[in-house]
Amino acid sequence: MEKYIMFFSHIIVILFYALTPAIFANPLPHQVEPTVRPIASHQLHSHAIPFDVLLPTTWIRLTPNELQLEHFFIYDQDLTATFSISRLNSTSFNLIQNINRWRNQIGLTRVKQYPHTNLKSALGPITQVEMVNQDQVAIVVQLLQKDDQIFFLKFQGDNDLIKTLSFPILMPITATQNSAI
Repeated sequence: MEKYIMFFSHIIVILFYALTPAIFANPLPHQVEPTVRPIASHQLHSHAIPFDVLLPTTWIRLTPNELQLEHFFIYDQDLTATFSISRLNSTSFNLIQNINRWRNQIGLTRVKQYPHTNLKSALGPITQVEMVNQDQVAIVVQLLQKDDQIFFLKFQGDNDLIKTLSFPILMPITATQNSAI
């Protein structure tokens, strides 16, 4: 029995001396400077949308509901939001009715007037509407009229996350893309 104890003690001593340089050579973890990496993006091309959309690859595609053409989930730590694209097949559109519908979705009261911003894009004028409730749930919508249709690009979720997001880049479909459809 003593032989075995002696043998194992020698093994332990040999392993200790053999591993000591590796253990003590660099006791602190190797520190790496953080790098800022651009968020990769991908181009969304859908037969239902007459333009292409450049989206971050970190957005998770969800199954759209019956009113949506596209639907995505966005997260950053414990903050979440969704982004969707919907279409209205008509040019007769009442902005204030839709604003009140969106306000109702986040528990805000109806209004008779609401401020909006008019923007310019390569695809034409865009109307942007923003709202946030007392719980910091926000909705930001961009409306784009294209031919006889109105497209709604909508963020909904945590205001702190939505404030950091940019709307996807909308791009005209080129002739070569149209022919490939």
